[in-house]
Amino acid sequence: MRYIGLWVLLWMVASLLINARRHPRPTPSKPNKAEAVFEQPLGAPGGKTLQGYVMRSVLVRSQVQCVSFCMRLTGCLSINYQHGGVDRMRTCELNSKRAGSGPEMVDAAEFIYYEA
Repeated sequence: MRYIGLWVLLWMVASLLINARRHPRPTPSKPNKAEAVFEQPLGAPGGKTLQGYVMRSVLVRSQVQCVSFCMRLTGCLSINYQHGGVDRMRTCELNSKRAGSGPEMVDAAEFIYYEA
């Protein structure tokens, strides 16, 4: 009786594998937000932040955690990340806009501006 149960299990697994090959899952044509790349735009060196468009401010342990918060928040297009220090929490500001050439970029020595 054990052998019959084992054969049935093997047959079910083989059927699943064969069906998976016959009907592969379609790959998405559009990149999703989880595939976003955050980078510093040209002309936006460290020491600048985007002011007036902060949707939410959170404390994080790393830049990766800051970017992760932004990717999960609908409407987040850029971040102001507070760098420096080794064993402390850093401020992560999630922005609803990308920087333009206007006066909204201000000096802030401990921050770096990134956009998606």
